[in-house]
Amino acid sequence: MSIGKWNSKKTVYNDHGLSGALQDWSDGEYDGSLRGMKDSERDWEEWPIEGGEAVDHPDHYNQGNLEVIDAIEGLGYAEGFCVGSIIKYVTRYKHKNGIEDLKKAQWYIDYLIKNGGEVNIFAIESKENSDEIDWVKSAKSQDNYRVVKMILECCQILSTVLNEQGVKAPYRSFNPKHPSCLWAAESAANFVDLVKHCEAMIEEYEDRFNKNHKCKQVLEKIVALYDADRFPTVEPTPLRMAMPDSFKSDSIVESYRRFYASKPRVRYPESKVPSWFAKYRGDVPFTIIKE
Repeated sequence: MSIGKWNSKKTVYNDHGLSGALQDWSDGEYDGSLRGMKDSERDWEEWPIEGGEAVDHPDHYNQGNLEVIDAIEGLGYAEGFCVGSIIKYVTRYKHKNGIEDLKKAQWYIDYLIKNGGEVNIFAIESKENSDEIDWVKSAKSQDNYRVVKMILECCQILSTVLNEQGVKAPYRSFNPKHPSCLWAAESAANFVDLVKHCEAMIEEYEDRFNKNHKCKQVLEKIVALYDADRFPTVEPTPLRMAMPDSFKSDSIVESYRRFYASKPRVRYPESKVPSWFAKYRGDVPFTIIKE
């Protein structure tokens, strides 16, 4: 993204907007069907929840390469779908399938526990000889799973900020009190840093998968709605860390590296594994894609 220099009141974008004209969404991140993202783009993991195939992997929800829950997650609707499913199975269990329905409800509860709160801003790289976050390098150090997923979530955070300012954004607000949303809203510089981070992830996505991401157009709309005058300050503020306290330290980047490396699903192209990752990952296995 070609974001211009700061002046005292407003950030100015160049005449071409976001790194030139953002291309139209074509095939995007999906394979053209509601089966969701292709296996090459996501590291889909099966959760070891007791209950049998009728609970964990029912045949009628598994007709393509991916199960329905995977497609729904890829489309960004997983949380609402899971909550609705929990309510459905709990309220009907006495009248329909008994314990099996309760196990299905538990599957969705465990899914939310394991995947809830993933919305974040992974500041995992710093500038050379500095503690300052390198937003572009942080974007390019994401694994394949998050290169796909976090682009959407960055756009959701940015949209939430705009909505709270009274501007109709491309996406609805998801949680204005989330630490990442609070941080992006408290400074124009923070908002623009997140835009840069998101655009760098889009570029990385294109480099890895050789296709456009549908959020390119969304990000273009977000930038068009941006106005530094709506923020309390133009000066940057420290990133608010959204993670359990056990991962936190005085260094934001160090904290996020530890937190990032703890994620159960990690999938890197061989050439993209960050130099620091093995130190924090330890003996926990992860997927390496041969190139």
